[in-house]
Amino acid sequence: LHATSEQEAEWIKNIGFMQSITVAPLGTRLPLLKPWATKREKVLLFVGRIYPVKALDRLIKAFADVPLEVRRDWRLRLVGPDQAGHKSSLEFIVQSLGLGGCVEFAGPRFGEELNAEYDSCDCLALVSHTENFGATVVDAMAHGKPVIASDKTPWREVVDRGCGWWVSNEPTKLSAVLCEMMVLSDGARRQMGEIGRRVVEEKFTWDAVVEAMVKGYAEAIT
Repeated sequence: LHATSEQEAEWIKNIGFMQSITVAPLGTRLPLLKPWATKREKVLLFVGRIYPVKALDRLIKAFADVPLEVRRDWRLRLVGPDQAGHKSSLEFIVQSLGLGGCVEFAGPRFGEELNAEYDSCDCLALVSHTENFGATVVDAMAHGKPVIASDKTPWREVVDRGCGWWVSNEPTKLSAVLCEMMVLSDGARRQMGEIGRRVVEEKFTWDAVVEAMVKGYAEAIT
């Protein structure tokens, strides 16, 4: 059996499948890195489905709780398709918190348009209630960007390696981490992004994934 993370492997075991399990992540292609531009307006990016499991209501509330003097130059940009009409409930939260000019629903992006979203952001947030993997984390790191991931995702590695934060998605705790990230200098965020890029080069290119899968097949037949 193939799991994309150690967490997913544990889920497979917990439902009674005790066969050999190969853990091999999803991969990505390494894009050419574009220089970080010094800019006043900065972007906290989410990429994925606009759906309750992604905990975007908590992300929006946490963003609102960051002191205005800290988040004044930041936008929260949500990229992805609306599912089950969840976008309308999030828009209500945005308006009720007075964030109309600070939170953007960009709709889905693909190919070069999606690459451009990663290139122009300053940090990625994936604060889901659950994830078996979370490919957007790898994609953001491949573009040299730091990451905030919830501790319900299998991404403790970002804090262990120094390329991001792994935190509860409870709004108060999440807001504190957003504030910590926003007050960093551009150079500090860039340095974290460079570490993340090296992590992808080591473990998450398609060549590395193929190597892990070949090893898994070899172990299964011995």
